[in-house]
Amino acid sequence: MNQFYNHKSFIDLNDSQKEAVKDLDGPLLVLSGAGTGKTRVLTARLANLLYSNTTKAWKILAVTFTNKAAKEMRTRLEGLIGPMANSVWLGTFHSIGARILRENAELVGLNSNYTIITPDDQIRLLKQIMLDEDIDIKKFTPKSMSSLISSWKDKGYQYNDLNISNNEVLWQRIMPSEVMSISEVSNNTIFIRTNDSKITAIDINTGEFLWINSQIPTELSIRGLSKPRIDEEKLFVGFEDGKIVSYNIVNGDINWQAQIPSGSTETIIDRLNDIDGNMIVDDGALYAISYQGNIVSIDTY
Repeated sequence: MNQFYNHKSFIDLNDSQKEAVKDLDGPLLVLSGAGTGKTRVLTARLANLLYSNTTKAWKILAVTFTNKAAKEMRTRLEGLIGPMANSVWLGTFHSIGARILRENAELVGLNSNYTIITPDDQIRLLKQIMLDEDIDIKKFTPKSMSSLISSWKDKGYQYNDLNISNNEVLWQRIMPSEVMSISEVSNNTIFIRTNDSKITAIDINTGEFLWINSQIPTELSIRGLSKPRIDEEKLFVGFEDGKIVSYNIVNGDINWQAQIPSGSTETIIDRLNDIDGNMIVDDGALYAISYQGNIVSIDTY
């Protein structure tokens, strides 16, 4: 008889949990709610695989989503099988991926002592490289370039797969009206504001139009340099009649619109440039500076 079945960690399981732990032949899907003992079942099943000599510790891959869960599983496994637990490939998706890459770095042209940098460090490094190469970081922001590089990595591209010369046109789209401003890149998408009061979302990799939406109709002339602002899945655009509109960046639906109140001495001409391209989004609030120097705070939710 399998010795593990006499272990307290197995005896304390309920019947359904024991059934899952004893099933060692092929894949097994365990469905249960939070706090019902999934981690106990997975850890016990790992121990049973080793107690039963079904496999070896170094042949087991156990992947979790968080460092906390990985640490908890390893601690429990050490309590069940002892030091052998250190041979199990157990960790988060990122830590396991980093371990595999580090142990096989030479296969992808890396040194095993490479450094993983944070997203903020990536932006700072890109900024320095772009400045060294005399690239306009206002026109091509480091953050947008980081998003573009990330999209290429997601597609498995190597630098020599891109085969881009300095003068090569990747794609070209004719807009229906004069382009007034362009947002930064978000989720491989740029948002373009045109003179006909429309906002267009374009895939930066293919140039495909993802969606087109327009402001609530207005009788005022639409001109100016208001640059769209992005915060998570919301896009904020200021229009020259003093209106600010929040769009869903995924489908272009309008979340809300707000009107900056006019002053008693303000003329309609003043309000044509009410949103002067000065908008900041921070911690759930949007701050807009009007043409007359007024600052307006709006809850983005």
